[in-house]
Amino acid sequence: MSIAVHDCFCEGLPIMEGKMVCDLEGAIIEGALSKIRGKRVSVREVKCNVHGDECCEYIVKY
Repeated sequence: MSIAVHDCFCEGLPIMEGKMVCDLEGAIIEGALSKIRGKRVSVREVKCNVHGDECCEYIVKY
């Protein structure tokens, strides 16, 4: 599953190519989905506003 966040915590920070900085948001998504499912899920950030992308995007693996 893919989750795109357009109003991320990092929005408005200076662009630093090569950086992915949204560990907190990824951890929140991971914790919430793990709790809902009753099983651990893995969340990995693949796009980030700070990296110059239009949104922050996460890949969720069950």
